[in-house]
Amino acid sequence: MTYQSEMELLIDADGLVGLTKDPADLRKTVWTSGNSLLESYTDLIIRKKLNCLTNEDKKRMEAATWKCWNRYPTRMFNKSPTKWNTGEERLDQITHDDVLGVSCGSKECDLIFAQTINAYGEANRYWGSWLLSNTGKAYWDAWVKPWHLAVYKLNAGKTLSPILKSALIWWIGKPEKNNPESNRLKWIVIQAVRGKNKKIDDQIDSFMRELNLMGGIKEQFKQSKGEWHPFAKYGAFVN
Repeated sequence: MTYQSEMELLIDADGLVGLTKDPADLRKTVWTSGNSLLESYTDLIIRKKLNCLTNEDKKRMEAATWKCWNRYPTRMFNKSPTKWNTGEERLDQITHDDVLGVSCGSKECDLIFAQTINAYGEANRYWGSWLLSNTGKAYWDAWVKPWHLAVYKLNAGKTLSPILKSALIWWIGKPEKNNPESNRLKWIVIQAVRGKNKKIDDQIDSFMRELNLMGGIKEQFKQSKGEWHPFAKYGAFVN
């Protein structure tokens, strides 16, 4: 099987990547679970790095992402679209992982959402930063930290202030032992922001050297998703 054919087993009826395989037809399930947007845009980045990203893949993700977009001024993304048979919403308060995934994947794969997120953030300022809330309420994960703000701005083609640049360099830091979720999120960010600034690139190079000593992104996907998952099985080819 190819990477594409293995991932096909994890894509649900809304076009998003789910958390686990289903022995039944996954396209008949109600909706995906987990960080659907983060997982889906990770898939898109991997497809690009494996040279198998198609226009159909991009169209699928564009349509799926619009389904997740909340049509309210103070709300950002649903982590999954509405339940297909009742219209029930799934509003999880955790915000930043999914939104970072959308921003970075969009920038890397030439979709519009990095610009959309930047425009939304500028329209929803909060305590000197942005409020990217998917419930309409203010909470810790919805308040954009300086290092994440730097990522959103870079992906939208904006110039960083020295403070934001320093914050991003600090956040990239070093890979964390026994924290594959953090390491894979930083890896996704690195794919999008690399090549924008020499000091940032120097930190990225340091991060990647240490990550490779830990088995590379393949090992992080293995710890995070399981050895069976296509992210882990093909991770050695996308480092």
